[in-house]
Amino acid sequence: MNCTLKSRLIPCLLMLVGLIVVSSCNDDDEKPGSNISFALAEQTVNESAGTVDVTVVLDRPLDEPIDLFYKLSGTADVYDPFEGGDYFIPTGNYISIGPGTTQAKITIKLVEDYDFEVSDDFDFENPVEEDMIETIVITLVSVIEGTSKVTGQTEFTLKIKEDDTVIFLLWDPGTGKTANMDMFLWIDDDNDEIFDLYDGSIGNNAQEAVLIPGGLNIPKFGLSAVYKTGDSDNLQFQTLFFNFGGTVNGTSGPVAFDGTYTLANLNDWESETGQLPKIIQTFDKNNLNYTNVSQIHIPDAGSRMKTYLRNFDRSAIKGLGKRAIELK
Repeated sequence: MNCTLKSRLIPCLLMLVGLIVVSSCNDDDEKPGSNISFALAEQTVNESAGTVDVTVVLDRPLDEPIDLFYKLSGTADVYDPFEGGDYFIPTGNYISIGPGTTQAKITIKLVEDYDFEVSDDFDFENPVEEDMIETIVITLVSVIEGTSKVTGQTEFTLKIKEDDTVIFLLWDPGTGKTANMDMFLWIDDDNDEIFDLYDGSIGNNAQEAVLIPGGLNIPKFGLSAVYKTGDSDNLQFQTLFFNFGGTVNGTSGPVAFDGTYTLANLNDWESETGQLPKIIQTFDKNNLNYTNVSQIHIPDAGSRMKTYLRNFDRSAIKGLGKRAIELK
């Protein structure tokens, strides 16, 4: 072999060896990890929604399992068995994501806390949605081990909208007259027209109120508006429905029903001679909507109105007052 041929072969052989070495090194390099972010920036749900899944997306499948850590903030409270709260996340502050995955879910369990939770600026007559919202903010923080990283949309806000119904009892005894009324809410959970006492509001001045949680799955309700004490023979009163999650007889916004009592309707239910509070109005609940809401039925002195069977414990009801609603 002449020198010219050798001089050409040696550099070529060296280049080939270099390529083999480089290729071998690249085979040992780690593959790039996934970029992890939220699919959405925010979402709004009703308080009675129950379970909400928040989607985390990966731009490429994982080669190995990872643990994704996040922090929680917002105005809603994490549920505590002693203190109560608005939500809990079964996996805590992290989720494990398996290999081959391009999506993962953070599951939020909303708690129906049976409280009417609105801001201090909330106005029943002019409700603003922002005053009825609590928030859960989830911020992606880091990935433990591996080369995956959080990037892009790293914060998600869940807006929880109050969807309860508040029913007010308002009254006016007329000029120079006095009256005090009490209000009771009954439930018929078997649709057998046997009503059990569920809630009550007593002892307030000029108005009472009861709350029906949006997530309460009871098909039928009854209302009692009791003329407890007073001297008015023309007591004008009204039941006023505010449903913040649905409709009342197909109507959104406040819906009112009017009635008039005379002295014949006086019923001091707490006294030994008092009678069981009569159900003067009934309605059905279908998810967040109220249907078949009846007009107010005024009993005569002889009480010709339909009488519903009621399970009533006077001693239990004496302690009832406003329930989770501040009456002003």
